[in-house]
Amino acid sequence: MNFGHVELPREVQEAIDEDRLVVFAGAGVSFSPPSNLPLFNKLAQNICGKKVEAGREDRMLGEKHRSGTDVYAACARELHGDHTSHTELHENILKIFKKGSSVRIVTTNFDNHFSTASRKVYRKEQPKEYYAPALPLGDSFQGIIYLHGSVVEDSSKLVLTDRDFGEAYLTRGWATNFLVDLFSKYTVLFVGYSHNDVTTTYLARGLNPSTTEKRWALRPHDATNDELRNWQHLDIDVMSYPLNPDNAENTHSRLSDFFSEWAVHRKSRLVSKAKRAKKIGSGLPPESADEKGFIEHCLNENELRHIFLSSIKHPAWFSWLEENKYFDIFFSGDDATLG
Repeated sequence: MNFGHVELPREVQEAIDEDRLVVFAGAGVSFSPPSNLPLFNKLAQNICGKKVEAGREDRMLGEKHRSGTDVYAACARELHGDHTSHTELHENILKIFKKGSSVRIVTTNFDNHFSTASRKVYRKEQPKEYYAPALPLGDSFQGIIYLHGSVVEDSSKLVLTDRDFGEAYLTRGWATNFLVDLFSKYTVLFVGYSHNDVTTTYLARGLNPSTTEKRWALRPHDATNDELRNWQHLDIDVMSYPLNPDNAENTHSRLSDFFSEWAVHRKSRLVSKAKRAKKIGSGLPPESADEKGFIEHCLNENELRHIFLSSIKHPAWFSWLEENKYFDIFFSGDDATLG
């Protein structure tokens, strides 16, 4: 399936259909206008006031902080204020999820652009937000996770220096613990990361190589062979998207187009399913295996369940549902509702 010149793997489509996809967002998501925020290396250079070698950003920031500069306050000044706002890409990533309560996004970015975007995309039902180190269970969460903290919260808790990264991924290990659980259950799609980011290096320590869930990374078509090999070394498959040479302001605009087209497709599929659920429910119980399978799918989806049950008119359905043991779905755990 192709959206915005990107081939969407079947495994990723199935993961989001089955509510087990996590989008993992990096600095590249907040790079383009009107966000205009620097990548980690440029952020480190701005704070340190000098050129910083790629891969040494955390150490240089740590040295700067130990020499007396409040690098956390400096980071907040760089990333928060009227000079930056969320982009269409933030909105379009959110839109691939059915509703606010079904969002699963983890970001290592310090800005709050997913939060401001969600208030526009989901006006009534906002996703929950979590800020490091106060994280939920990695194998049972919904919402927006600020894995390295946020400048709109307590900036002193940002994972910024070598000591911060060491505590998050090694000595205290709260980030690693969260990731090991997350990767053991969810299919993960990385967006806005480079293979040589400091963040990617530390994230690798949280990757569970024994997990059965696949991981994917969206990267431009011009990714080098070394970069592709590095992703493969992390057991991450690459999904390629084309750059847009006609958009000088944002050559990565087609990445946003991909999420936009994907979101439209998902919405149209949901509308189609809702119509089918209503049509089946308004008639008699089906005999075909295909329609029985579709009803079971509806009963396991809160929104479709409500549409299906609300459309039932014939009393024969209640005997049919009981015979097929579908009432067990209604009266078990969090699903103890008839719609």
